[in-house]
Amino acid sequence: MRVLIYGGTRFIGKKVVDNLLASGHQVTLISRREASPHPQLNSIKTEREDCYSCLGDMHFDCILDFMAYDVEAVEVAVSLMPDTPYIFVSTAWIDVYKTGARRFLSFEENYVRRKLKAEDFLENIRRHGRKAIICRLPITLGADDHSERFKFYTTRLLTNKGLILPGGGSARTQIAFRDDVAAAISALVARNAICKELIYDALPDTEISLAEFVEFIAKGLGVESNPMNLEPDIIEESCPGYLDIEPLWREGSYSLSHPNLFEMMQVPVTAYREWISDLCELPEMMNQIGKNSFLQSDVLLQEREFLKRI
Repeated sequence: MRVLIYGGTRFIGKKVVDNLLASGHQVTLISRREASPHPQLNSIKTEREDCYSCLGDMHFDCILDFMAYDVEAVEVAVSLMPDTPYIFVSTAWIDVYKTGARRFLSFEENYVRRKLKAEDFLENIRRHGRKAIICRLPITLGADDHSERFKFYTTRLLTNKGLILPGGGSARTQIAFRDDVAAAISALVARNAICKELIYDALPDTEISLAEFVEFIAKGLGVESNPMNLEPDIIEESCPGYLDIEPLWREGSYSLSHPNLFEMMQVPVTAYREWISDLCELPEMMNQIGKNSFLQSDVLLQEREFLKRI
């Protein structure tokens, strides 16, 4: 197959590209970043708005879009190749946004609203016969995660700086494993995005609490977790902003409101304990949070001062 991918040089997209190339597909990649060289990979490094002229009269069997964050980008992408199946990578936050079941920060809410507008557009064109699929992903963790959510916990456990669990870590959610998500999306591409439904949820069928998640990490690292169980209002009063950068406690539980992508693509979901343990063995998890991480902020300094006091 000839596959066009917008994005695809980092995290989930990178793994999908590797999967497709390993299966013998021809991949054209549009990205602002350099891609790893491969004989079957045609990588075009450019801004999205400048890429369309580069495609010329190329033809593809499927389009996979990791890169679109607004409806305008989606409109242009589908109009250029109106007969090519189009897969849009979206977010499971949309369902909880609609129900008000999660508190969103301003940048998160803006992100969700833009994705939702793009979904509405795709729903409309699908009614008129266009082949379009939406894949909604929850928080996804794994190797090469530039968000460094997982390292938020490993850094604190390895440096003995203490780990705060809001509400005792009782909040439960579903977290997807990068390799599972990439396998399911790769399978969807391989079947040319021909599916009955418009929207598919890539949700694991089991939940995990924040406390269990942290304990699995501690065991994987071979350290004691010794978390500090504090109520959110105490944390916010003593360490303002901490709850906004804590990666998982606000997530809550997702309901499966659309067909499950893993089941549809017959991809077995890796057990939490297994993939968390494997991630703990990666050398990248032994390093401090990067200077450019979204988790690196003045709040971390406040956190350390707070921990000294208690």
